[in-house]
Amino acid sequence: MRNVHEWLANAMVPKKSDGVGVLAGTGAAAALAGIGALHLAWGLGSTFPAADARSLARAVVGGDRFPSPGQCVGVAVLLGAASVLIASRARPESFVGRVIPLPVAVLGSTVVASVLAVRGFGGLVMGVVGFPETTPSFRTLDLIAYSPLCVALAVAIRRSGRAPS
Repeated sequence: MRNVHEWLANAMVPKKSDGVGVLAGTGAAAALAGIGALHLAWGLGSTFPAADARSLARAVVGGDRFPSPGQCVGVAVLLGAASVLIASRARPESFVGRVIPLPVAVLGSTVVASVLAVRGFGGLVMGVVGFPETTPSFRTLDLIAYSPLCVALAVAIRRSGRAPS
């Protein structure tokens, strides 16, 4: 049993950086940056990819009211910061990796991965159970896209960096 635990621990967080971890972290950082850019666009008034604000709210939030521009920009800033932390963990030799100390990158990426895992698994459970009541378009998108993406990003982030020495 101990060997299985050690194998699993090494598979999720290797003792030293490897190509898979760098690729996973770089991809997760890019995805978070892209999602942050989308939230920024929404904060600036875009309704992409929907035709209008109500349709966007029904698909993204699950109701008829969309968050305020300030809330969208706040989420964009948090996603941008998360992206930088993940990039610094995945590529410690890069400029960002040299600027952000490894303990900060490790703690930050652990927090980001944990939040995404809770959001992902929580969304899947809530979607299957049907609580809270949301629009059918949101429930469908949450079950097939939003929640699985959060879980995948959480796994990629956990796999992204080397364990601290």
